[in-house]
Amino acid sequence: MGGDLMSVNKVVPVPKIEVIIDYVETKPDSILKAFARVIIADSFVVNGVKVLDAGKGLFFAMPSRKYEKDGQERHADICHAITKEMYKELRKSVLDAYAKCLQEQ
Repeated sequence: MGGDLMSVNKVVPVPKIEVIIDYVETKPDSILKAFARVIIADSFVVNGVKVLDAGKGLFFAMPSRKYEKDGQERHADICHAITKEMYKELRKSVLDAYAKCLQEQ
């Protein structure tokens, strides 16, 4: 299986997503804001999802690994959504859980 998986044209229902915020960073100047766990369809968990703010607003990042290519350090996601719908739902679920966690503090 090769190619760009995000260009898959199949419409696939988005499964149930639950997000648990495991850690919230308290240093205001930190780019890292939180770590989360994402549970998909009550049957698969993704640990180490990050909530980040690099100055242009909040975003999430899936767990990744570092590697070197052509003398430069790069990052590659260990897992990721393969449909736009799933990506949008993951993003919304993670950022909503983070906002709710902050409200509860």
